[in-house]
Amino acid sequence: MHSDTFYGLHKWECYLFQKLGWVAKSLQQGNELKVTAYVDSINRLEMALHNKIARTHCPDRQDDLQCLLNNVDCLKHCSNILFNTSEITKHLKRENDSYKTDCQSGNEHESTFQSLHCWLKAKYEKLGRMCLSRNHGNELYPKAYMQSIKNLKASLEHKLEELTEKDRKEDIKVLINYTCFLQKIAQILLEDSPLHSSSQPSHSSSKKYSSKSSKHHYSVGSSKRHRTRKSH
Repeated sequence: MHSDTFYGLHKWECYLFQKLGWVAKSLQQGNELKVTAYVDSINRLEMALHNKIARTHCPDRQDDLQCLLNNVDCLKHCSNILFNTSEITKHLKRENDSYKTDCQSGNEHESTFQSLHCWLKAKYEKLGRMCLSRNHGNELYPKAYMQSIKNLKASLEHKLEELTEKDRKEDIKVLINYTCFLQKIAQILLEDSPLHSSSQPSHSSSKKYSSKSSKHHYSVGSSKRHRTRKSH
């Protein structure tokens, strides 16, 4: 349960952005319930922001809340691409090894096992923010992000060649699979998909989220484009 305060709403927004990559991975692993819960959380945050704007009198506070609402709208767009586009959703559910064929490598870096794990975690948690940067017209950050994923794969492969312990080698192989999957969904969101326009309705603007939605469908409700500001 998230508190309906400015701080609580901001933390809620940050949390959802950090989870986009991990939720996509959950779908690929067959955990559809987590996807449904994630989409529902986006809808509830959007509703909470609309309600907070309606009860807020300070124009500066309203501007801050509107920024959060716009960010959530962009996240909703990315979620629809991954979870409501039949071809992409089907593509995400393929076996891990199938992503290795197209997975590219960059420049390797000497890294410890722990630093490689933290590197992968950071890349997953930044995926949502990279979508937001691209939507704001900043192509440099997404390009650097994609290159960092390629460098991570090269570094993991280099580490795999160095290791002799069987258990550690198996762990590195798991991280490589995670990296290849992340590279694929990042390519879908940051390179292949069209930019989200706030003037256009979201993919599911005519659909209402329901906990009883059919299998393989995770509808994100459309947002309302209005601001509530009291006259002074």
